Amino acid sequence: MLSENVFIEYGYYKKWPIILQTYGRLFSKMLRAKETDGHFHFSGSPYVLAAGLCSCLFFSSLNAAVALSVMLISDTAAALIGRIYGKHKINNEKKSVEGSLAFLFFGFLVIYLTDVFLPTGNAFLVKGCCGVFLAMFAEIYEDKIKIDDNLSIPLIIGACLSL
Repeated sequence: MLSENVFIEYGYYKKWPIILQTYGRLFSKMLRAKETDGHFHFSGSPYVLAAGLCSCLFFSSLNAAVALSVMLISDTAAALIGRIYGKHKINNEKKSVEGSLAFLFFGFLVIYLTDVFLPTGNAFLVKGCCGVFLAMFAEIYEDKIKIDDNLSIPLIIGACLSL
């Protein structure tokens, strides 16, 4: 699955007609500026697939599911809220305080709801909230640490939950 995804992204970069028609029509409006600058860059999807694979290999099923859920929900919320309401810019104007706060809120919500429905104890809550807090910084400084946030977020949260 990961190799097919990489193949398709390379085909989009090389402007293969069949890929341009399908992938381009479905996803071109969602691509970030760095993914359409004329140089080959992966979109977020290979990193999401790699994060899923690594999370399932390295963490318990609960920790992997929570880490991936935080990444999917919180990163999406941060992007949407940051783009719509982000007035206070940070990190060279690429991220916003509003988006980062949305990331924290929804990350904490995922951790809290996990504990409500699967009572895991206070240690899970503390470790999960610490993981969300650290992952927020990985998202903010994604360009400085040179690791896509779709990969770093679940790995940080999964590692914190596994401590």
